[in-house]
Amino acid sequence: MYRFIYPVKDAYIYELKTNDEKNFGGDESLVLKKDFSGKTGLNGVSRIFLKFDLTEISNSIVAGDISNPSYYLRLYEQKSSELSPEYQLNAYALSSSWENGTGYITQDPNSRNGVSWKRTDENFDNTSWSLVDNTNADSGSRSTTGGGVWITGTGYEYSQSFSYESPDVNMDITDIISNWLGGSNQISNNGLILKWSGSQEDSSDYSGDINFFSSNAQSIYSPKIEVRWDEHTNDYLGTFEDYDEEFEEGTGTFEYPDVPIDPVTIDGTDDNYMFMVGFRKTYKETEKPRFRVAGRERYQPKIVSTTKSTPKNKLVPHGSGSYSIIDVETGATLIPFGDYSNLSTDLYSNYFKLKLDGFINNRSYRILLRLKTDDNKLLIFDNNFDFKVVK
Repeated sequence: MYRFIYPVKDAYIYELKTNDEKNFGGDESLVLKKDFSGKTGLNGVSRIFLKFDLTEISNSIVAGDISNPSYYLRLYEQKSSELSPEYQLNAYALSSSWENGTGYITQDPNSRNGVSWKRTDENFDNTSWSLVDNTNADSGSRSTTGGGVWITGTGYEYSQSFSYESPDVNMDITDIISNWLGGSNQISNNGLILKWSGSQEDSSDYSGDINFFSSNAQSIYSPKIEVRWDEHTNDYLGTFEDYDEEFEEGTGTFEYPDVPIDPVTIDGTDDNYMFMVGFRKTYKETEKPRFRVAGRERYQPKIVSTTKSTPKNKLVPHGSGSYSIIDVETGATLIPFGDYSNLSTDLYSNYFKLKLDGFINNRSYRILLRLKTDDNKLLIFDNNFDFKVVK
């Protein structure tokens, strides 16, 4: 299962020259940059701040709707230049609150109404980073005269290394968020700081200028936290032959014979395919539907009969089916095939659930289905099962 959390605020701060007092909380990019000069070497760097509201996730965990989740920070490249072939980015839990602001790079004069390299917000009197309250930080806290204050040590920092690859960030930050949500090492959720690793940030041997999409870009590539957990279950305790009888007694939304009644064969002897059942083209953003899935033999065996036969949908053996969701316009994969997108099975069919308020409204999304056979072949089915999320 996947759930997406988008930032309530995001900004970057810039050390170089007069930029150290400017705010870039309204920019469409989040810039991670090292600025060099031929004469003076490294002149300055930028860093990225992000803050996420975790209230809904916390409530879902307390309610038992989410179990053993992992959390991944996702940022997507807008453009980049002068990147070193290999480098490392670090994320830390911030130990001070900050204001977002509405400034942007081409604004003249800059509004300076939020976080900057020198200050946590727009006030020029008492909000320098060196003067912030660090009572929420452990002994590893960094207190500087600019550029942020964060916590170091196990459970408060993560890193991602890159080697000749896309600079998209896909960083496991599970312990940081777990510490925000509770436990013996609980800290206040002041957000994250993303920066070049310590030694690389200060070194002239590493270069780079990465623009990530910000939430202000209004893009499918907005920064987000992906909450991932394994929710797939097998609630059917009878035999496949019982499906006919149990469905007639149940309160399902399908019309017989659309309910699967026996499993497809996955030993490689049959040409099977998978498809959606009861699928709609639009869903409300407030819904958390069960998307129903079934299988069937592509070619029905010929039999001699005086009546027209109706092929029946079949069940995909539990553990053999999974799904993926892509954004149709961009081709970007929002939910990949994997451990967190396996199909569940209930009394009526295979299915998966989605919480749709994490999807951007009025965009087209496509569901792909995958069948794993006994000989570990992976068969992917793309039958244009497209849907939109609306208000």
